[in-house]
Amino acid sequence: MIAQKRSKKLTDVMTSEMNAKTCTRPQERARHIHERAVAAEYHNDPYLREFKIACHPQLLEVEGRVLPPPRVQYGTRRMQQQENN
Repeated sequence: MIAQKRSKKLTDVMTSEMNAKTCTRPQERARHIHERAVAAEYHNDPYLREFKIACHPQLLEVEGRVLPPPRVQYGTRRMQQQENN
């Protein structure tokens, strides 16, 4: 299927097919990224070396946090958005 812009709501079948193709478990996604980085052999790339760019196939782990939902104000009324758990 060729990627294309769609202005109408997707059907349930189309949504299901899209989710099946794009949803990937984090471990599988990380493994795929690592395999592609190793296969690309960035460490041997003369252009990257010329610009002193180093690419390591290992993923970087960073600590993160979930931010609280923002307050939304419409005119003079203020609303607190509900959290999605």
